Amino acid sequence: MKGVKSDKKIIYFIFILFLFVCISLYHRNAVFDTNSGGNIVRRTAKTSIDLSRKYIPLTEEEAGYRYVVYECTVWCTGWGNRLNGIYAGYVLALLSGRAFRIQTRKPCHLDNFLTPNKVRWNKEYPTVNKRYTNPIYEMKYNELKDLYDSLMSKDVQVISYAHYSERIIAFLANQRMFRKLFVKLGFTDEELNNLHLYNFPIEYNIFDNLFTLNTELREEKDRIVGDRKLMCAHIRLAETGEKPKKMHLEMRKNMPTVWANLTKFMNADENKDYYLFVATDTHRVAEKYKSLFPERAINVSGSLANIQRWHKKSGRPSTSDACLGLRRVILDWEILSHCRVLYKVPGSSTFSESVMVKNPFKLAYTFSLRKKKFDKQNYHSAHYIKHFMKYPLINCTLTEPKYTQRC
Repeated sequence: MKGVKSDKKIIYFIFILFLFVCISLYHRNAVFDTNSGGNIVRRTAKTSIDLSRKYIPLTEEEAGYRYVVYECTVWCTGWGNRLNGIYAGYVLALLSGRAFRIQTRKPCHLDNFLTPNKVRWNKEYPTVNKRYTNPIYEMKYNELKDLYDSLMSKDVQVISYAHYSERIIAFLANQRMFRKLFVKLGFTDEELNNLHLYNFPIEYNIFDNLFTLNTELREEKDRIVGDRKLMCAHIRLAETGEKPKKMHLEMRKNMPTVWANLTKFMNADENKDYYLFVATDTHRVAEKYKSLFPERAINVSGSLANIQRWHKKSGRPSTSDACLGLRRVILDWEILSHCRVLYKVPGSSTFSESVMVKNPFKLAYTFSLRKKKFDKQNYHSAHYIKHFMKYPLINCTLTEPKYTQRC
């Protein structure tokens, strides 16, 4: 009996020792990360991976040194379009399990004004293997298939993407191969049927995951916004050197109607505690709204030089002026993201629409040139998806007749 009891003690001792070793190994490979809200972070041989994270692209170590790069080195157009391209690149990196980088030099480097937050988008990366410059939603079948294969390949290290449309997310969500990748991120079919860039889940918070304002801009923005209730407008009339389009010329004629609407809102009894901020590319607009509401107008100083869309006859601004213009549009855009109500003039500008990714406004209005009045903003999938029905689907398994011509 003594021998049996001795054997049981030995077995019990071995079990306790084994359990202790297992617990020690686990804690050696896990840390409590106070910077990620107290999440458990597991260490692999290469890096630490936050198991609770699904909204942020992988680090380069986690991604096996595979990258998606948004490039803005030649022709980038305005700030809203650049953000659309950045958002699309961010989502492509999420879908393909790649690290994300931003390369921008026009009119100056973006990190002059914005610093990395949760994604090290300005770190170095290897030489680009494949560069895509055509709009994704206009790609032919073979080109679209090549993009998908390249994104998923372990042999294609760096993929550069340089286009910038708000249509990209809706288009990819309706491509079967890409749709499967969205499902892996947790999207449902119902969500994907209505998904587009401007109703992308706020949990992803793409802009804030990527950027924080540098200290100087952040202090200026905080001083301007404070705890004020802001009613805002974005008015673009193309008077800073770019060649105006027909809609800009029409909007110039309709500005009395715009001012009448803004005045009516600001003078309503329930809105007496609102301040007015107008982001604009036009000096006379900036002076006008300050004269209408001298006590309630938010004043922002800085250059209104266009950052890229200038007309040849008007002359190109100097690099320093264009860079100051970039600083101003970033600050204006950030202020718009704090507004409770937004009026968009004209309604098709990506500058004000891109703010929707950061702040889905409870009240947003667009000026209709056809109706000569403001309409309440309504982002619905049909507005975007109708553009894509003529383009090819890749990896089709559908047999319905309406799809067979697109596979």
